[in-house]
Amino acid sequence: AGANCNWTFNVVAGTTEVLPLTTSGDMSFPDDMCPGVDYDFSTTVETGAANFDWTINGVLQAGNNPTNIFNFPVEGSYELCVTASNVCDVAPPTCETVIVRIPESLFIMEDLCEGECINYNNTDFCNTGLFVETIPLLNGCDSSIIIDLTVHPLEETFIDVWICSDEVFLIGTTPYNMTGTYQQTILSAAMCDSIVNLELLTI
Repeated sequence: AGANCNWTFNVVAGTTEVLPLTTSGDMSFPDDMCPGVDYDFSTTVETGAANFDWTINGVLQAGNNPTNIFNFPVEGSYELCVTASNVCDVAPPTCETVIVRIPESLFIMEDLCEGECINYNNTDFCNTGLFVETIPLLNGCDSSIIIDLTVHPLEETFIDVWICSDEVFLIGTTPYNMTGTYQQTILSAAMCDSIVNLELLTI
């Protein structure tokens, strides 16, 4: 028997009419984006919408689904639009401004005394220097902490002094007036321990 290519369909309930499209949907995407990272974009779907054209700054992009993935190569402001359509109608486009930026670096200056350390990003820093720590963020970006660290060494001073019996010699606020050898710890200008060794002779 030969093939029958003539078909007739009778609609007994409802309608085959395609309603006009009124919207290209509400677009959703991450709030914070940085260059060189893939991000998911989507739009809500109105009944009857079958095709979705995406454009960035007016340039048509690959893919015609209500979801898409975009990667912006450099920081800046982009106009992203999606236009829903079917064989009978085209909806007004939905457009959003997408801001892509490199996260700001955190700059930290610290002064420490010898033997002290600071901890950032689970790393101890104990020596003078300039250090850069990279921290991955939840949105796929990398943030940097720049640490300018100065470690002040322990200062030690040796002093030989002769004084008269009616005089005193001060180390900080502590007076000395008897012959002897003394050692006292005081705070330096950097607010670190400084050891003073005093050899005092009273005459």
